[in-house]
This record gives sequence, C-alpha cells and structure tokens, in this order.
Amino acid sequence: MVQGRSTMWSHCANSAGSVAVRGASQIPWAGVWAGLFAPAGTPAAIVQRLDEAGNRIVKDPTFVEFLRSTGGEPAGGSSEDFRKLLAADVAKWTTVVKDAGIQPE
Repeated sequence: MVQGRSTMWSHCANSAGSVAVRGASQIPWAGVWAGLFAPAGTPAAIVQRLDEAGNRIVKDPTFVEFLRSTGGEPAGGSSEDFRKLLAADVAKWTTVVKDAGIQPE
C-alpha cells in the first residue's frame, strides 16, 4: 500500500500467539489477515457500502464456518479499523526485524 493512494476496509484475522525462532527468544507470530483495498479518492458513500457488505460477509454462518475450519477467526470493522491494524502490523514487524538484526539479502 502506498500512503494516500488507497482506501481499506474489512478484514479477517487469526492470531497464533508467539513462536520460538533460532536466535530470538519469543517473537509474536504473524497471524493472518485479509482485507480489501480501493483506490484513494474512492467516494465515501462507496467505501461505506463496501464496508457494510464486507461486514455482512464476515457474519455469514457459511463463511464463518469455512474460515474457522481453516484456523481463521472472522473480524469485521471499518476502513479506519483496518488502517490501524495494518499500521500496527507494520510497526510490530519493523521492530521485530530490527531487534533480530535481520538484514535484507
């Protein structure tokens, strides 16, 4: 995602706690999330409609059953909720990579 170039909404998430990694004591597990993105400047009314549709989907019993059968847990929310989730993940993993001394190859 490029700052200011997209709009986000809805997500599904699963958290697996933490995992032991060679050379690091305990680091948070990545978990899984999926989200929808739209171009920046998408009219608020359209984002709202997509938000509502996404939130209906994550409450649909068939979808919930499927997601849970694959280890997932449904989570809805607004585009702002998803933006905050993404920002928190970037901050978390930036710290994990830096603290572990991981270098790009």
